[in-house]
Amino acid sequence: AARWNGRGEGRGARAVLIARLWQGIDSGRLSAYPSRMRDYHALTVWKRAHEVVLSVFALTRRLPADERYELSRQMRRAAVSVASNIAEAAGRASLRDGARFLSIACGSASELEYQVELVGDLGFVERQRETLVSINEVQKMLKSLIVSWSKNSPP
Repeated sequence: AARWNGRGEGRGARAVLIARLWQGIDSGRLSAYPSRMRDYHALTVWKRAHEVVLSVFALTRRLPADERYELSRQMRRAAVSVASNIAEAAGRASLRDGARFLSIACGSASELEYQVELVGDLGFVERQRETLVSINEVQKMLKSLIVSWSKNSPP
């Protein structure tokens, strides 16, 4: 029998388990394996959410000085909340528990969407459309992942 060497090499059961997990993450399929093995960096939705955070920070730098400490803070917190909750979902012990954090991330994304619309409607910034499109993409990915994780979690 092959021995586990800690790097996922060999023919042992743990190596097979980890290989299947990473195939599932890379192909977009979900894994029913314990989430402590999921790396949020491998999730496409987290990557997109991180890009949104960077975009929101750049956008809030263009806000008027009197809005920098009010609306700017709320927008930044909401954006960071989306990516943070995705990361926390990946670290949860069960898919069902992870789906709950994805749902929180989805709520924060909706909050952020409105705030970005608001700063555009108030005329504080222009060209916020790209940020809105990115937020909508993240929301769609989150909703799909929530459904998938909820279906694949044991009763």
